[in-house]
Amino acid sequence: MSSALIIVISFGVIFSLQMLFLLSCYKKCPPDKVLVIYGKVSQDPNKRYIVKTSGAIFVWPNIQACDFLDASPRDLNIKGNALSKNNREVFFNQI
Repeated sequence: MSSALIIVISFGVIFSLQMLFLLSCYKKCPPDKVLVIYGKVSQDPNKRYIVKTSGAIFVWPNIQACDFLDASPRDLNIKGNALSKNNREVFFNQI
């Protein structure tokens, strides 16, 4: 095997590994979830997290971490009544 072929194969392997690394750090938020990125997210020391409800973001490994929160709709069981903005009584039935 010639040394040129070994160099080309080595660059191909290195390039493939770099692409796999970058793709593993790219996080996409599904429509029924909320993506929370925490860690070092900004130069501002008071900002400690980012909340994404759609789209995608690059999460830096060992500097940032992320978790998904469930945002699917839920049924609530409510008993009682309340007043609306117009001071009309609103009744809730148990679902």
